[in-house]
Amino acid sequence: MRRSGGGDASTTAMLASTDAQVLTADYESCWGYLPGECWGRDASIKVVGGFAKSIPDIKFEIKEVLVAGNRIIVRGEVTGTPAGDLFGVPHTGKSFRIMAIDIQTIQDGKIARTYHIENWLSALGQLRAK
Repeated sequence: MRRSGGGDASTTAMLASTDAQVLTADYESCWGYLPGECWGRDASIKVVGGFAKSIPDIKFEIKEVLVAGNRIIVRGEVTGTPAGDLFGVPHTGKSFRIMAIDIQTIQDGKIARTYHIENWLSALGQLRAK
């Protein structure tokens, strides 16, 4: 399964429509434990839409799925070519490939919470490589 990006307003609208179908109203996406390191459904849609805009060919490919009760663990691969600077790294036209791990909690058939980690440090190293 792949989820592809695309950097226009219709992509953000499509994400909002899709996410409303699969995410609970009080969904949280967390990448840490400190205040501000979790965001709700609307902010999550904006963040994903922002990545789709800055990396128009972004793709997420599922490599492995583990299920334990109401938890789903997904190991995936994220690839893409930034359209401009990314996290302060100047645009080079290079692409990257990184691993992502997501732990989803399912409630009433929808995703209620996601803990996720992506290896963006590796992406930046790949984009800086000579």
